[in-house]
Amino acid sequence: MKKLFAIAAAAVLAFSLAACSGGGADSAGESSAAKEEGTNVYVTIACAGGLVVTSEPVGVIDTDEDGAITVHDVLVCAHEKFFEGGAAAGYAEAETDWGTSITKLWGDENGGSYMYYVNNSGAMSLADPVAADDYVAAFSFADLESWSDVYTYFDSFRAKNSGSIDLVMSQASFDEDWNPVELPVEGATITIDGAPTEFVTDANGAVTVTLEAGSHVISATAPDGMTICPPSCVVTD
Repeated sequence: MKKLFAIAAAAVLAFSLAACSGGGADSAGESSAAKEEGTNVYVTIACAGGLVVTSEPVGVIDTDEDGAITVHDVLVCAHEKFFEGGAAAGYAEAETDWGTSITKLWGDENGGSYMYYVNNSGAMSLADPVAADDYVAAFSFADLESWSDVYTYFDSFRAKNSGSIDLVMSQASFDEDWNPVELPVEGATITIDGAPTEFVTDANGAVTVTLEAGSHVISATAPDGMTICPPSCVVTD
């Protein structure tokens, strides 16, 4: 009986994963196939300080059939779409002393040092709900000694290319009473398609970036003394 149940459960999981595995987006990220597969969510994933998924649209379904689209579902479907070998190879979660927790992200098993955000606000759990066109970011820590990694983000995660773009780079932090606050990131060097530029954020985290025609991924490298989960903004024609 247990064997039959295991086979049936595996079949259900395989069907669920298959439903969120196809339908790549076009350069503007407006794939109709992605939207038809499920709830359209934009996803960024960073692994140990390096961006591996940059503000990409993902069609998300209720993979665990709990009646809701959650952070967990988003990460399963993002791995199915972008990680070689799918979610089975790149992503895992388990029950821990802190509830259901990520144990592997983008193939990185670092002992539990992961964070995730919905619309740039820290999520409370993998069961947090996610709505259509929300932005979900997840990362594994680069600093596994003092866990100093800071989540950073731009005020836009997708934009149209008009030759230049104004961005503000912020970091998620806490005040003296441990209330979440948004702080500007000063002195970050902007990168375009992975290459550093002369553009640097000012004291307010603001920067104007000049762009060549075409589609680009804008990110940033950390100011001295910071370890960051880098931001991303996809710019398309």
